[in-house]
Amino acid sequence: MVTPEIRFEGFEGEWDSNQLSDLVDRVMRRNTGLQSKLPLTISAQHGLVDQVTYFNNQVASANMENYLLLYKGDFAYNKSTSNGYPWGAVKRLDKYDKGTLSVLYIAFRPKSEAYVNSGFLSSYFEADNWHREVQIRASEGARNHGLLNISANEFLEIPLSVPTTNEEQSKIEHFTENLLGAEQQQTTKVEKIKLLKQSMLVKMFPQDGASVPEIRFEGFTGDWKLKTIESIAAKTLGGGTPATSHAEYWNGNIPWIQSSDLSGESIENPTVRRRVSKTGIKNSATMLIPENSIAVVTRVGVGKVSMMLEPYATSQDFISLVDIKGNLRFIAIAVKQTIQASLSQLQGSTIKGITRDELISKKLRVPSTEEQAAIGSYFRQLDKLIELEEAKLAKLTQLKTAFLSKMFV
Repeated sequence: MVTPEIRFEGFEGEWDSNQLSDLVDRVMRRNTGLQSKLPLTISAQHGLVDQVTYFNNQVASANMENYLLLYKGDFAYNKSTSNGYPWGAVKRLDKYDKGTLSVLYIAFRPKSEAYVNSGFLSSYFEADNWHREVQIRASEGARNHGLLNISANEFLEIPLSVPTTNEEQSKIEHFTENLLGAEQQQTTKVEKIKLLKQSMLVKMFPQDGASVPEIRFEGFTGDWKLKTIESIAAKTLGGGTPATSHAEYWNGNIPWIQSSDLSGESIENPTVRRRVSKTGIKNSATMLIPENSIAVVTRVGVGKVSMMLEPYATSQDFISLVDIKGNLRFIAIAVKQTIQASLSQLQGSTIKGITRDELISKKLRVPSTEEQAAIGSYFRQLDKLIELEEAKLAKLTQLKTAFLSKMFV
């Protein structure tokens, strides 16, 4: 029987089996005469949005006459993969009356509400059931300009089962809207806390040659002292100390990390994705980052910084700051601020990395160890709050995915 695993009470009977092309017409209209000057892009999280708002820049061609012209209610399929959307994303134009989109996208519109409710169709593409159909049709491993190799005709062959009544379709639409609304509300909450953190990172550290920050905890006075990184870290190790002399490394007991294991956002210990093999071939270039140090990525992923509360084995993409004079968390944040400020001045240049001498010669301002500890503690609380709210968001997303996958055939 063609029925979903989960269904609202009061509805029964089989759903109608169709191909997507039975229910929608492909949109091929062009933006002749520049009927719209609004370039659109698909954001997996925010739907069809204005490029300038999303990218802070227009990436579309200056002349958009050959672009697709979409009207509110039209759908578009972005064949490129993104985080959480391995087979691309389909979104409906809801935010604007009309806009333009590259012809690399596949656009379509419901033939009639009598065939399929537009809201039901939008809900269907928020679930992941259709992913397997794209996977079947897309040539394995093949890419064209970074896009999945699936034609418009192949995409429109996707089978789609639909409830026979508009009432059941509408029920599913409204339930999906509630799930997405809760997820978006939690996403907004996380983004607001992250924005607060970014704002406080500016206001609680001296800016543009100032010797004191804009915001300060009560009871602390006096100028922050200007110091080099070299004077704050008693040692700097090019990646660490050779790991070949550590038996526990070769026994597989010390986690192995690389620069991609550092998030770039948090300064907490990195996410460990792998451990050293017990039968691994010894590599003289392998280094050991000691515990209670600060690791700075100086090559691939340059500028990432992390506290290391336990030892890690790694490549020479890192420089370790060891025997820190001051609060470990505060110094890690200050080092990261200093490096990112210097890198931002090099935008547009090819940044290949930072040498040890360049790193340790950089200057930063530091207050007393007591004020360092207070600032470090404050940002740890913010990081914990972000972690908590991100965990709630992950659970909501899992709940949404689980429900939707069972509410469609």
